[in-house]
Amino acid sequence: MVRSELGTVGFLLTALVAWVVPRDAVGSAPATAEHEALLRKADVGSAAPPSFRAVLLLTPQGRPEAAQLEVWRSSDERTLVRFLDPRERGKYLLYTEGELWFLAPGAQKPVKLPPSFRIRGAATLDDILGRHYSRDYRIRSVGESSQSGHGRVTFDLEPRAEKAPFASILYVVDAASARPERAEFRLRSGRLATVLEFDEWSPGARLVPRRFTLRDALRGGSAIEVEVVRLEAREVPAGLFDRQDGSERRRLETEPRP
Repeated sequence: MVRSELGTVGFLLTALVAWVVPRDAVGSAPATAEHEALLRKADVGSAAPPSFRAVLLLTPQGRPEAAQLEVWRSSDERTLVRFLDPRERGKYLLYTEGELWFLAPGAQKPVKLPPSFRIRGAATLDDILGRHYSRDYRIRSVGESSQSGHGRVTFDLEPRAEKAPFASILYVVDAASARPERAEFRLRSGRLATVLEFDEWSPGARLVPRRFTLRDALRGGSAIEVEVVRLEAREVPAGLFDRQDGSERRRLETEPRP
């Protein structure tokens, strides 16, 4: 089965910060034009290059072993995830035309997966690559707070699409730097599902995380840390996203490991 095939790939993020924004601390103030602008500026999902290759290192909390993924992306519509562990050689996740597929060597045909498929723990492709908070969500209310002179803005977001995986998101942003600190994802029942914490940022003006942590609140709080080892803007061969013809992907397997 797909889950057992991916089960050896252990992944995603560590520890939560001690400072937690209570649900009732958000307040009910409506968003202003300045708030809208801040959310767009702090939207980590829209900051990545439109076409890129990335290498990610994923380490389960409390475990020494780590796994690597190679990600190829061409716009938001086409993504290929390559598993670099020698035991996972030739296995891929392919997102194209709004559908997610699992590709395995020797398989007669790809296996279709739901877009919300979890690679491991709480981790979906959107979690790894970043959601578009300002595009796919609207601001329901805004709260502002200050601690030791450090200002924060907490956005209470609701999805624009009816079938979104989460009913609401709390997105906490540092007001001075316009960088997000954490996000809380909740189900329609109001139950906390996933917590994302941004731990370190890559140097430069672009909003690219260097390290971030995901915690699965529904499954005992297990956490995985993701480190962005490499991110390079580049053209991506269209053949990598061909579901039937795997020749371009096989070419990857002959190249030196990144």
